[in-house]
Amino acid sequence: LRDALVIGCAQALAVFPGVSRSGATITAGLALGLERPAAARFSFLLSAPIIAGAGLKSLWDVVQELQTGQMAASGLIFFAVGFAAAAISGYLCIKFLLRFLQRNSTDLFVYYRWLLAALVIVLGPVMLDVGDLGHRVRLGLGLRALPFLRHHQLLGLGDGLGGVEA
Repeated sequence: LRDALVIGCAQALAVFPGVSRSGATITAGLALGLERPAAARFSFLLSAPIIAGAGLKSLWDVVQELQTGQMAASGLIFFAVGFAAAAISGYLCIKFLLRFLQRNSTDLFVYYRWLLAALVIVLGPVMLDVGDLGHRVRLGLGLRALPFLRHHQLLGLGDGLGGVEA
């Protein structure tokens, strides 16, 4: 029970941007002494309730849209096809990852995350401002963009576009 609680708390770290839910739970499981396949299986089992809940919520939304006339009955086929495609591709990805982790370590994912973090740090100052629905596009590259950025934009709290003010 203690191990499950520790892994569950590690799952909560995924509320922070850039933290992988499955990565956090698998890492916690490995730190607690679980074998890679067992840690991965437990990680994916932890995701089942939220995935089921999200699926039920989507179904509820579709039913509501059908009842209010926001969605035509013919639109239901798109929901069904999307649901089936997501379920099948999700199953296949999990199956692949479980098989991969039986034979390989998690080092590949660690290297990928470190490389991605380095790219974000290096390319972070690159700002792309697409304002007025794309009528003006301006790139500030590297450190040259920094003098034009406001404090809150550097912290990622800007207008959502990462814009450089004119």
